[in-house]
Parts: sequence; C-alpha cells; structure tokens
Amino acid sequence: MARPVPEGEGRGDDQVRGGGREEDGRDGRQGVPLHGAEDAADETPLHRRALGGGPERGHHNGEIDQLSPIMDIYVHCVFSTMAEVVPIEFEEVVVPGEGYHSKETVENRNAGGVRPYNDFTPTEKLGFALEMAESLADLHGFPDGVIVHDDVQPCQWLRTPDGHLKLGDFNRATIMQWDDLAGGYCKFNNGEAFANYRAPEEFAVRNLDEQIDVFSFGNNLYGMLTGLWNFYDTDDDGVVQKKLIDGGVAYIDPRYRERSFGERKLVELVEKCWVYDPGERISIFEAVNFLRDAIEENKKENEETARVAGKER
Repeated sequence: MARPVPEGEGRGDDQVRGGGREEDGRDGRQGVPLHGAEDAADETPLHRRALGGGPERGHHNGEIDQLSPIMDIYVHCVFSTMAEVVPIEFEEVVVPGEGYHSKETVENRNAGGVRPYNDFTPTEKLGFALEMAESLADLHGFPDGVIVHDDVQPCQWLRTPDGHLKLGDFNRATIMQWDDLAGGYCKFNNGEAFANYRAPEEFAVRNLDEQIDVFSFGNNLYGMLTGLWNFYDTDDDGVVQKKLIDGGVAYIDPRYRERSFGERKLVELVEKCWVYDPGERISIFEAVNFLRDAIEENKKENEETARVAGKER
C-alpha cells in the first residue's frame, strides 16, 4: 500500500527530480521545492494527520529536542560526523558479532527451536521497532515536504541514557521536490546502488521515493527479530542484489510466527515492508499504526498470560 496521499496529490511515476524533460505538452519544469508551491503547501502529508494526532515536534531551535525521535536536522552535520566516529552500541546489540553465519550453523543452532542471536524480549523488539518507525514517519511526514533518509540501517539510531532511540546521520537525506504542474512529488534517482541493504528498485536503478526507507526498515526489523543480517549466509553483494532485483527476499524461519505474539507481528510487518512494488508496499505511517496496535495487543497477551500463571500457582 502506498503512503496516504491527500486529495489532489499524485505520486507522478514519470517525474524525476531534476529530470527537466517534457511530457504530455508540459514545459518539463521539474523539481519545484514544496515550500515554494504555496497552493500545494496545505496538502502536504503531515505526520500529525497521518498518525492521528500527537505532540508537535520542534526541530528549528538548534538543539536536540528530547521529545523528538530524530536528531535536529538543522545541525545534522555535527551529529552525522559523530555517528560516523563513535561506537554505535545499539547496532551491536541488535546484530551481535559479525551477523553472518552459514546456513548449517544457523540450522544447527535452531534445531530445537529458533534462538535469536540477540537478547531482546519480544516486547522490547516491538518497542524499538515503533521508535524507529516513528522517527522515519517524522521525516516522511515533515510539514514542509517529504524527507527521505536514504540510508536506513541499525547504526543510524543512537540510544539515549534513558533507553530510547534517536535517528541521526542525514548526510544522504533527500528532500523530495514538488511539481506544481503535475501536482505531486518528483521521484529521484541515485544511480547504481552498492552493498546489500537497500530496496530492489535501488539496485535496479529505478526512480525512487520515500518507500526505499520502508524496505530497509524491514531489514532492521529482521535484524531485531533474528539477531542476523538479512542475507546472513553470504557476503557477496552481487548475489544479494540480483536476488532482490529478481523479487527474492531473505529467508524467515516460519517458527518465529509461533515463538511469541510479538515476534509473529514482526514477521507480518517485515513481509509488508518487503513488498516488491513500492506503490504496494506499506507506508511508514501504516507501519507505525500497525506497531502501536501490536504493542497494545501484546500487552493484553502478557497480562492474560500472567493472570493464568497466577491462577495455576
């Protein structure tokens, strides 16, 4: 499912940031900044609207807003540098060690039941997943226009002293441009993609939008679920890229669906994030709502389990 689009806004698949080409008699004017399109400004997908309310989050005061799940974008250069040079302990506990193992090693470890390589409880996994999703939703629902993080991976989140996550490192962030004539956002193109943690449309060198963040967010969820990188049995990026371009995804042991309620919901969400067609992929706003519902259901499940256990004593 595509992200919620306000009435009158189009996704514009043939629009490319900076493309400047003429189509259907248009003058080829592409890449008009959203904040310069006064008529369209009121139609932007605010995260407050998309998520059904919530506190205002200020990112204009030159300081880190402690209530915000993202670092201040206006001073991101400092924190991008910091995120590159200091140890990122959160990634280290999401995917401990190398995160790569042979299929045989993982199968032997899971012979008696799946055993994640990290130590998170299902409740913790859901909580961290929600904080990640909310921070991306703040970018995709930015009041002045969609911001694509464009480098979603666990090391981009730092954990605060009170245990919460903040998204940082915006050196690849893309501010999507608005086309006044088409009435929609212009897609962009990053050229050939590298490594193995990106969406299939990136490796296929197609035109892109904010849905690339959602696919990579699914990779993050896979890491929290299993404690492994998504294609843990190979470090050959070319093999992974071809598999993704051809519509393949990483293997998820089906026993995770039965291990706990929380992990079952994570598996369901990973599959929604890994939908091949970005237009059919779940939006980050829908992912936030999915996780909020899952956390509430998980809380009820835990309370019921505790109640039954108390009766049996």
